[in-house]
Amino acid sequence: MQSCFGTYPNDDSKPFGISYKEWPDLNLGQLAEYSKYYWTASNTCVALPTHERLPHMKCLMENEVAGDDRLLRGELIAIGKIMTAWLNTKSLRPHTVAPVMLYSVMGPQQLRVLEAYFNGKNLIIRKTKLYDMKQEDTTTVDLLTRWWLGFAVGETKSVKTAPLP
Repeated sequence: MQSCFGTYPNDDSKPFGISYKEWPDLNLGQLAEYSKYYWTASNTCVALPTHERLPHMKCLMENEVAGDDRLLRGELIAIGKIMTAWLNTKSLRPHTVAPVMLYSVMGPQQLRVLEAYFNGKNLIIRKTKLYDMKQEDTTTVDLLTRWWLGFAVGETKSVKTAPLP
């Protein structure tokens, strides 16, 4: 029996999804703060291209604060830096929207998912509830895994905004 581990098809039947990217390849600079506000972003993934490169990015970040309903400074900085750096990439010039999915891990053992994009006028951020990860919950882990491994969707080449007066 032949093992399927470590093999990947070399044709167009590859599944779409995400691919891990090293920090230097992304031109993001440092996504961390170690002074008054401790947070760090890591484990970035980009959407695998269908027929062209896509601007969608996923990122995992850690914060030392206990979470509540408010957005954190580090979450906003990471989202802004990722969008700006990613849209300044030459191969993504046709795109005007760079969606970011951010998994924000907070203490003590809490997690939420943020989905963000800039619509040409406003920064739109949607967030999940704060998940308590202290107890084993396979339903939540399954949901979070499906989101992380999900496909890139949405229009990223044009933003419909009302004309200025």
